[in-house]
Amino acid sequence: MSEMELSIVRQRSLEALEQKARRGELFLNVAIGYLKVSNDRIDKDPDRRIQEALALVFTKFAEMQTPRQVHLCLRQERITLPGAAMAPRAATSNGSYQCTIRSTTS
Repeated sequence: MSEMELSIVRQRSLEALEQKARRGELFLNVAIGYLKVSNDRIDKDPDRRIQEALALVFTKFAEMQTPRQVHLCLRQERITLPGAAMAPRAATSNGSYQCTIRSTTS
């Protein structure tokens, strides 16, 4: 292929991606807790452990109001989230962030 043909193919590919994005159908990366079901659809991950972990994060965020406090709470309780790499545990300065974890399962 000539340089001009390659340029035209590249330009058309980019235009197709832009049109798909405008329609809301472009999924390059899917957030943790969701799965790409088909080319144009995402759905919640059926794994109950992942669903419960995400519910815990959002519940704690509603209580604590900042992502930092949620993060410190989860680290204090040594709760690992699915798909997240755990960093070494850091010591809390004065223990001001209290975290009480309640099981959501019956």
